[in-house]
Amino acid sequence: MSESLHQHINRLYRQHSGQMLAYLCSIFSDIDFAEEIWHEVIAECFDKWQNGLPDKPSAWLKTAARNKAIDKLRHQQMSLQKAGLIKSLLCESDGSTLQEIDFADEQLKLIFCCCHPALELDKQVPLTLNIICGLKTHEIAAALLVNVKSLEQRLTRTKNKIKQAGIPFSIPEPKELPQRLNGVLKTIYLLFNHGVNHPNDEYKLQDAAIRLTQLMNRMLPHHAELNGLLALMMFHRARSEARFDEAGNFIPLSLQDRALWNTELIGNADKLLQQTMKQQQIGSYQLQAAIQGLHCLATTPETTDWQQIEGLYGLLVRIEPSPVIELNAAVAAIMAGHLLRARELIERLSKVKEIQQYSALYVAKAELFLKLENIPDSIRNFEKAIALCQVIHEKNYLNSKLASLKNTLSH
Repeated sequence: MSESLHQHINRLYRQHSGQMLAYLCSIFSDIDFAEEIWHEVIAECFDKWQNGLPDKPSAWLKTAARNKAIDKLRHQQMSLQKAGLIKSLLCESDGSTLQEIDFADEQLKLIFCCCHPALELDKQVPLTLNIICGLKTHEIAAALLVNVKSLEQRLTRTKNKIKQAGIPFSIPEPKELPQRLNGVLKTIYLLFNHGVNHPNDEYKLQDAAIRLTQLMNRMLPHHAELNGLLALMMFHRARSEARFDEAGNFIPLSLQDRALWNTELIGNADKLLQQTMKQQQIGSYQLQAAIQGLHCLATTPETTDWQQIEGLYGLLVRIEPSPVIELNAAVAAIMAGHLLRARELIERLSKVKEIQQYSALYVAKAELFLKLENIPDSIRNFEKAIALCQVIHEKNYLNSKLASLKNTLSH
């Protein structure tokens, strides 16, 4: 078996997992059973494609899955419902590809199942990565920085809970959507951020999150916060090519080569956000998108409108109060030149236990002391930030900044 065939099948697996599992879950309403069939189909590819790929690989996958589904149904205890399923499956065209079939509703059912409120958030994200995005367990563990074995146990328990609790594969009733949608959007944004924080986003998590949000948008095209999240992710995605250098070193926003930013994506995000904010249903994701839009639309770091960014953070704190958002507001105040206000905010936040072990708190302190030309205190806080930092590329960047400061002090 050639390496190229292995890579090709793995790419097809990731590309079609969400669609295929949605298709199979629509038949069996059982994630484990759907996964079993899908994995059998993929294993068959390695054997049957040795002498060349089929003309339409996705059509082959869909037909193979359908035939296996029919076989499984025939071997189960027969009922009128199953007989009807077999009949409808037999009537499907063999030539149709996965792209030619509208899986939108089935995928939405799967998203709502993976993000059901009965499941804790720390279980929703890995389940979404596994079931909808087609990531394997070791890839999810790498993306989420968790132990492979504990992740496998978590996924098994989560799938068992879905089965035992009878969590349905269904799109919620309209009256249930507001409560359910918040969890779905939060899961998708966490998924996106895991991609942002990985050089080259090797698991394509940013694109997967954007695709899921666009899928949700088909169901709720005018939902303000849904569109706000989509615009927010598009602004972030537009800067991806400039976020890391070729060696995988992190490049902060102020030092990024703006010629590498995707101006078309920025324009589309800005247009979507402007249309959405006209609805006057302002929420957290829209405000975050507006902040990112101001960064993206600035032609140079010096022309960034920090006064407006500080004001938007003030609104965001009122809508979604949290120490992390307040810390971001303090950083905006530093950049806007309001050092006294920033100092008061940071001193108050330093007493909040929730973020006392948060690396960004000490980065903010270090930047404040740097503006105040107090290099020794700036160095001490950078050292504290580095000790607490868990993200290797951010730690490397902070180390380089610390070395530069120490060099300045010695001269």
